[in-house]
Amino acid sequence: MSSNIERFKANLKYGIARPTLYNVIIQSPSRGISEEIGMMAEEAEIPGKSYSTGTLGVYGPQIKFPYLEVYSDLRCSFICSADMWEKIWFDEWHGRISNAKSGYFFYPDTYTRDIKIQQLNGSNQITYEVVAKKAWPVTIDPLALSYKQQNNYHVLTVTFAYQYFIDTYTDGTTSGDSGVPGSSSPGRGIGGSLPTPGTPETV
Repeated sequence: MSSNIERFKANLKYGIARPTLYNVIIQSPSRGISEEIGMMAEEAEIPGKSYSTGTLGVYGPQIKFPYLEVYSDLRCSFICSADMWEKIWFDEWHGRISNAKSGYFFYPDTYTRDIKIQQLNGSNQITYEVVAKKAWPVTIDPLALSYKQQNNYHVLTVTFAYQYFIDTYTDGTTSGDSGVPGSSSPGRGIGGSLPTPGTPETV
């Protein structure tokens, strides 16, 4: 037990990851990368991933097997300026997905862009980065109006769909688009080693 406590204390020297330390780097098809939009991201998230599974076996316990990677949608919330520039920015992007009058949808390459979510440490260094590839705003939430909210401000929540994501680790390696095989021991020199990512697959 004392050995585990010492290992836990040793790990604390690396600090604790804070959800308040992050960057959002986002671009639209028409305006490119906007630092202003990223700075107004009041909330963001590191997206998750799961597998759809099937089962095998006729007799005895059923064995699960994966057959499809499933990426969760990415949600971000943005503080709105008084001129509603952030709302206009995303409305314009949304307008490039389809023609409202004809109902015609444009080619994905014309409206999809990459989005970066970066986790920072206390020294504002990037420790983990996720790049959502070929993202686009699938939902722009409504903004409620009310006399009861005189001391509040508008926060625009946008949900992005994307094809897949690539995560980059502190040592500069990337996972490709299908996870990281290898050891999961987070020993950091106290009886183990950092996870060893596999060779990134060709995207």
